[in-house]
Amino acid sequence: MRAPLCHVSFEFTPEQDVVVPPFTSKVSKTILIQLLGDGSLLSGLREPGGLLRKPLVVSPILAGGSPLFKLQGQEGFIVLRANKRYSFTVSAIGSLASEKLLSCLIDELPCDGIRLFNTQVCLLGVNVVVRDLSELGLPDAPAYKITFKTPTVLQFPRPWRWRFKAPRYCLFPHPYLIVWSLVRHWNSLAPPSMRLEPLRLSYYASYALIEADFNIRAVTAIYEKASPDRRRPSGPRGFIGWVLFEHRKGNEKLDRHLRALLDYANYVGIGKSRSIGFGMVSVKPIL
Repeated sequence: MRAPLCHVSFEFTPEQDVVVPPFTSKVSKTILIQLLGDGSLLSGLREPGGLLRKPLVVSPILAGGSPLFKLQGQEGFIVLRANKRYSFTVSAIGSLASEKLLSCLIDELPCDGIRLFNTQVCLLGVNVVVRDLSELGLPDAPAYKITFKTPTVLQFPRPWRWRFKAPRYCLFPHPYLIVWSLVRHWNSLAPPSMRLEPLRLSYYASYALIEADFNIRAVTAIYEKASPDRRRPSGPRGFIGWVLFEHRKGNEKLDRHLRALLDYANYVGIGKSRSIGFGMVSVKPIL
């Protein structure tokens, strides 16, 4: 059974300077809803059993390839400048989501008249890449570098025995948690025949990926505005930066699955809230 992954990049320019929210995936969604005609795909797809899946991952606005977002402690506003080129990406996973996204793209997209707050934006170009989950996989390499472009929020698996009310998060990208997060996301959208075993792969990653060097910084992203109940703008606590992992191969099959997941991360990100642009990463082999 095939499981397509559709990755689309939109390039645009605003007609006037415009102040945008501090986490700019909200801008990406505003533009995307107008391009698609409605927001049903962004809201998620409900399966026959009633389970809601979110097969769409939307990036923040990118300026020169770098995502735009504001961290706690940073002053000023994010402003998109008139006539400057910006972009954002959308990844759709699974047949239904990919077909719906592609069908909207096949229809004539509006190039002008797209509203963005107090101005309009002009669509400059669209680039589409379609792959299948079965084809994913980074080349075998002695090392891999993961760059965390937007704040990444890694959560420990919930304990089966102890009833802690608050979730437990980690401010360092441990391989076990990275792969656990990727397997859970993969399994939620892949057909049954392609699902992976999370515990085995996560334990394998702990020994197959060895931290060789890193530059990681804990940050708090600004996502919600201040309110009467909340004196300061707030958002999730996560980390940005990069880690260089030495790669050791212990099992051919598990290693192939591991490299597929690392490739998958380039399209869908790592950790919580990836559908709104958190956990955006670049994973590259170091040959």
